[in-house]
Amino acid sequence: MLAQNFCRDACRHLKEGVRRIATCLDLIDERTLWHNHSEQLVSIGNLILHLRGNVSQYILRGLGGRDFSRRREAEFTARPGRSKAQLLGDLSDTITEASGVIDGLADGELDRDFAIQGFTLSGAGVVLHVVEHFSYHVGQITFATKLITGKSTDYYAGRNLNGE
Repeated sequence: MLAQNFCRDACRHLKEGVRRIATCLDLIDERTLWHNHSEQLVSIGNLILHLRGNVSQYILRGLGGRDFSRRREAEFTARPGRSKAQLLGDLSDTITEASGVIDGLADGELDRDFAIQGFTLSGAGVVLHVVEHFSYHVGQITFATKLITGKSTDYYAGRNLNGE
């Protein structure tokens, strides 16, 4: 039961992240999508490419055994070419596929060790890494969107967050 709940909640967090990215993309234009604000920062478009690469490497290939060859550095150097709709569609498809892999994990696979990107993690550790990494970059995308637009994302509009 714990494994099933863990996997269900991990998938929920990833899908929520996609919805938040979609909200941010609705608030910015195509030019802003690929704008680097300094030498030390990458664009929102690059962050979305990076998220897709990370999920694909860790979940689809690492846990799911799917064929995938990642060019991580290209995720940070890619320049305009893909639209907001294309990036969001590709990311959404990747999360849907990754959710299928996560939902299909057996208890033993969550305990088993996997070697990914030079790290050895349990299956549960792989899922935890991906959710944490995804959430971290969704936060960066949210911050950049608010900074660029001066607008709220209203993620929790209509919800009483002080109650039960």
